[in-house]
Amino acid sequence: MFVPAIFAKIYAMRPNRYHPLKKYFTAVPANYDRINRLMTWRLDQRYRKRMAKLIVSSEACSFLDVGAGTGDLTLQIASHDPTNRIALTALDFSDTMLAEMARKTASLNHSPIRRVLGDASQMPFEEAQFDAAGTAFAFRNMTFENEKSEKILQEYYRVIKPGGKLYILETSRPSLAPIRWLFHLYLYFAAGLLGGILSGNHEAYRYLARSATHFYSRKTIRNMIQKAGFVEVKQRPVLMGMLAITIASK
Repeated sequence: MFVPAIFAKIYAMRPNRYHPLKKYFTAVPANYDRINRLMTWRLDQRYRKRMAKLIVSSEACSFLDVGAGTGDLTLQIASHDPTNRIALTALDFSDTMLAEMARKTASLNHSPIRRVLGDASQMPFEEAQFDAAGTAFAFRNMTFENEKSEKILQEYYRVIKPGGKLYILETSRPSLAPIRWLFHLYLYFAAGLLGGILSGNHEAYRYLARSATHFYSRKTIRNMIQKAGFVEVKQRPVLMGMLAITIASK
């Protein structure tokens, strides 16, 4: 019962407790996607696909993927949108990530995806520009111990049209203590250790493990989203509560 607490103390004592994100994502390892699949047993793609289907089944004709990375969520939406109904825009602060996305989407049978280099706290878009917006596994990076977290959520609210939707897929806290402890233990070894070894970037993967084990409760996340102005916040725990899909309305 004390194992997760020990790991929490280890992470808390790590020096340089800051967001190493931009430095890390600007130097994307060649096997970045492969490492993610290995660490998650490809379950990340399974639940991206689930959220993509929810987005496609909505009435949205435009979608903004914030913190799009190498484009996994954008690709899932495109692959489930055979009529090319949804105009896709991908925003990320890493030009290296966006370049990798361009490579992955080069042969995609979908209308061109607009790739935009920019900051989530200062989105370079007009007010009420998108029917929907969201992110998969980047919300934690944008909000955990980030002084700009409120601004980022306000920006989401600003760029979404009235009546539009916000979609978030992110790690979560399992309600059952034994599941939560096992999840945190797995994060420590799979992300904190194995991810660091495979990528050569130990600092970034230690951050990933620490941020996931210390990330906010679903109640806190719901309150943050509501504070930004969103309503009808619905949260769907999946994978025994290790992940959650959150959908909110403007």
